[in-house]
Amino acid sequence: MPLNSNLFLQKAIKVCKSFRKTYGKPRLGNKFNPLDEYLFILLSLRTTYWSFEKVYRHFKNRYPKWEDVYKARAVDIARVIKDAGLSNQKAAHIKSALRKIRKDFGALSLKDLNRLNDSDVQNYLLTLPGLGLKAARCIMMYSLGCNVLPVDTHTQRVSERLGLIKNVDNKKAHQLLDRIIPQEQCYVYHVGCVMHGRRICLYNRPKCVECFVKGYCDYYKEINDA
Repeated sequence: MPLNSNLFLQKAIKVCKSFRKTYGKPRLGNKFNPLDEYLFILLSLRTTYWSFEKVYRHFKNRYPKWEDVYKARAVDIARVIKDAGLSNQKAAHIKSALRKIRKDFGALSLKDLNRLNDSDVQNYLLTLPGLGLKAARCIMMYSLGCNVLPVDTHTQRVSERLGLIKNVDNKKAHQLLDRIIPQEQCYVYHVGCVMHGRRICLYNRPKCVECFVKGYCDYYKEINDA
C-alpha cells in the first residue's frame, strides 16, 4: 500500500457517498441469474449498450429456456445475435460454456457457485469462454452478491482522473483499486463510475463544470492550475 493510502481511502469513501446520493444503486440492466448475466456480458463485448440490450431481449424471446440454447446449433444462435457483433465467436462461446457448465454442475445453471468462496468463484468464471476479469467480476457482483470490484473502461477512467490510480493496464487497475475501495462500497463505486462516466466524466470532453465530485478530482485541479 502507498504511504498516502489512508488519503486515498478517505477520498474513495467521500466519492462513494456522493455517487450513492446522486445515482443510488442501479442495476444498469444486469441480471439476477448468473447464467443470464454471462450472456448479457458476453453480448456486450465490443458493442454499444443499446445494441446488446436489444439483442439480449431478442435472444431470450427466441430461446426462453437455456435447454433450448443447449440444443440449438451455433450457426442459428449466431443469426439471432448478429447485431451484437462477433456473432460467430460469441455463439461458439455460448455453446462451449453451456457444455462445460452442464458437465461441471449437472445442470444449465451457475447458481451452485454460491457455495464457493469469492476466489474460487472468480477462478471458475475465468475458465468460461469469452470472460476476462472485469466480466467475471460483473457476474460475481450483480448476480452472486459478491463484494468485488469490476473495473470497466468507465471505472478505470474515473479512478485515474480522481487520482486514485495512475494510467496502468486493466489487470493492475483491478489490483490497485482492490486495495483502496472498501469491499462494502464496491457496488456503489462501480455503478457510480459507470453512470458518471456515461453522463459527466466523458472520454473526450468531460463535463467538469457539472461534476459534483470535482472537489476530489486531480484531473480537474490540473486543468485549472495549468
